[in-house]
Amino acid sequence: MSAEAATRAQQILAEHDARVQALLDEAGARAAGLLAEQNARAAVILAEAAARGTDITNVNTLRQQGDDQLASSIASLTATVNTNQSAATAAVQDEATARASADAAEASQRTILAARVTGAEGAINANTASIVAEAAASANRDAAEAAARNLLAAQMRGSSTGTDINALTEGLLYQERVARATNDAALSQQITLLSAGAGEQFDYSEIWYFDSGAEGWTGNGTPTAANGFLRPANVNDPGVVSPTGLAVEAAKYGQLRLRVRKTGTPEWAGNLSGTRRLTRSFQKPA
Repeated sequence: MSAEAATRAQQILAEHDARVQALLDEAGARAAGLLAEQNARAAVILAEAAARGTDITNVNTLRQQGDDQLASSIASLTATVNTNQSAATAAVQDEATARASADAAEASQRTILAARVTGAEGAINANTASIVAEAAASANRDAAEAAARNLLAAQMRGSSTGTDINALTEGLLYQERVARATNDAALSQQITLLSAGAGEQFDYSEIWYFDSGAEGWTGNGTPTAANGFLRPANVNDPGVVSPTGLAVEAAKYGQLRLRVRKTGTPEWAGNLSGTRRLTRSFQKPA
């Protein structure tokens, strides 16, 4: 029995360690997947921001080119302003109008780009919060499962952390070992009782083993049965009475056999009687 219980304890411990390792591996894989997803999303956002930065740079380059061209035009107009004042003034006015329109269009594009960048940042923050929440929920689930497994292990083996089943002093495994030992002792006692009467022939009309309660016996107080013995109630002048209505034929069954065991150290005396006559009195010293 001890070897079987030890094997069970080792199997439970091995299963517990394997499941804990599986949970750790799963948590690591989930964290790695979440980190990879976050990095991929960040890379996409950074790529989009880089592309938009390139667009802004291109716009600035075009604007600078336009400014250079404008400066050249202004220089040309300055050279000819004295000869064609009206034409130069109209050209400058047109150029100023065009430049104002270009500046307004550029400002509008910059506003749109800023809104997109702000939205992308909000999406990044939302995704990050979602990833953190999912990671926290997963950690809580893993912790709850680990706590449940630890509780089961504690229920099975108590506070012991070893692998020797004989060293257990609490837990379900210890209770099972004690129950089995008690049952084995009771079975051994029953075998001993059977062996004691196997060497001679004894026919009986009624027999009581007291392995399933008082079996109909009553007395001065309620008797109790344990390990094959019937014990009278702990009262003054205790005694037990067999079930009624047995109708045993005295001519056919002329003997009454019983096993008497003294418990404790008090002096005691006993009387064995039937419904017709006193059969025997006996007394045992302390």
